Amino acid sequence: MAAIKNIKAGKRDRHESGSSRRDFLVGAAAASAGLAEGGTVQGLSAAEEQANPASNKALTPKETLTADVVVCGTGSAGMAAAVRAGELGAKVIVLEKVAESFVGGSSALTAGLFAVDSTMTKKKGITNTADALFFRQIDYHRYACNARVLRKYLDRSGATVDWLLSQGVDLVLPEPPYNPNTHFYADAQGGFSEGSARRGLQVLYARGKTYGVKFMFQTPGTQLTMKSGKVAGIVATRANGDHVKVNAPVVIIATGGYASKEMFDRFTVYNFENLAPYGLPGRTGDGIKMGLSAGAALHHPGAVNFCNPKIPGEKDESLVNVTCAKQQPFVWVNESGARFANEATILDWTLNGQAIALQQKVFSIADTAIFDHMKTKGVWHRQPMTNIEPGTPLPNLYAEINRKLAEPNPVAFKADSLEKLATLLGVDPKALADTVDTYNGYATGGKDLDFGKPAEWLLPIKRPPFYGFSMKLAFYNTIGGLKVDDAARVLAKAGGKPIPGVYACGSDAGGIFGYYYDISIAPGVMQGWCSTSGLLAAEDAVRKYLKM
Repeated sequence: MAAIKNIKAGKRDRHESGSSRRDFLVGAAAASAGLAEGGTVQGLSAAEEQANPASNKALTPKETLTADVVVCGTGSAGMAAAVRAGELGAKVIVLEKVAESFVGGSSALTAGLFAVDSTMTKKKGITNTADALFFRQIDYHRYACNARVLRKYLDRSGATVDWLLSQGVDLVLPEPPYNPNTHFYADAQGGFSEGSARRGLQVLYARGKTYGVKFMFQTPGTQLTMKSGKVAGIVATRANGDHVKVNAPVVIIATGGYASKEMFDRFTVYNFENLAPYGLPGRTGDGIKMGLSAGAALHHPGAVNFCNPKIPGEKDESLVNVTCAKQQPFVWVNESGARFANEATILDWTLNGQAIALQQKVFSIADTAIFDHMKTKGVWHRQPMTNIEPGTPLPNLYAEINRKLAEPNPVAFKADSLEKLATLLGVDPKALADTVDTYNGYATGGKDLDFGKPAEWLLPIKRPPFYGFSMKLAFYNTIGGLKVDDAARVLAKAGGKPIPGVYACGSDAGGIFGYYYDISIAPGVMQGWCSTSGLLAAEDAVRKYLKM
């Protein structure tokens, strides 16, 4: 694997060796339209205009700036793109929707990035290769991903880690908890350190400023400006409503995908009201909308990175949430009081997410015997992103459950019979009783004839009182978006060629995934893609448009 080098032979990167290094355990606007140089709007398609009726309004700027590269977003993708472009000598302006205190966006909340063949993994003796992982992921996605984009990411992922190190970011390589025969290792996967990703992005933020990168917070990009089919810059909107025009031959879109009802209704089959988004608010698909306004093609825009269910109102690490939403041997039923999946899929976020997301409502059902076991003997299995280990008694469990039961607008319920519990849940009492009766029969026989749940977690629900918990499905981000090539260039819907000067990275760039996130193969691959795609975009832009 070749290290990341200068774009042009003989040119030295601007790099200050005296930057402080900190631990970084990396993880995991309004509707837009094109604005021509003279102020004429480049219109959307009829479908786009109908979906965004206000997006064709011309924006009158009160200020005009000039840059070589404009980057939209300060998450892992945008930060990598901005810092790398600045390092290579470009004049860079970064537009960010959030305030400076939230620099790093939702990426600052992540826990690990995936990479192969980096200096760190080589020193650790981890020998998984890009070749081996590529074929596994292609098989997983059934070629619904863009194979060339996936290949480029894997070939460059290790160099991305080395580049992060070169910028003063300290990466941690804890022992991975995954079976080396079935999983590939991430460069920082397996351990968790609160705030570490945020600190690492702060290091990159400081580094970018040493390269002359200008950051404009609370000033999201809202309209691309186009001239003769090429990007000519972007119009941004300040918090006070004033518009700023930035003339530039390159715009790199890295706004973090979307987490809004409007976009979910538009691109997915899922009910947004039943979901619980992780990350910062305000992810309204700005980058995807801007790309569509320029005529971009899409790549699986409805693909979502689901994670585990959660109890509404509970912190992710709370005892109630970890035990009642993220454990077995609970029984899951939907709004009809029927089971719909093998509950053991709780161990694979992609599987459980797809099953749960298609239901209107989901409830987790348990009896007193299950909670007595947890109180005295602990949980049955380990769960990623939690700090509760099997075999550790939970003496405060009932106190926490009772706290949840006493809350107004309850989402936790307790009853002496299944029929009464069903009434509290709002499902048909007979349907729930029949579901549990069938399930108990499978438990007695040691075989789940409906969904194949492992016998070790196929325990009967018989001992009252009975408990039910309303659950929402959490998700991290969307993983499809604007269609890009292996240089992160946005491709046009008409003709499939790159739209000159327009790039997309991270969650705004569809390519390395098909319909689902492949967490069972490569945990942290989304964050790895964010940083790598940012580097690919910056380097290609500098090479093609700036000739540096």
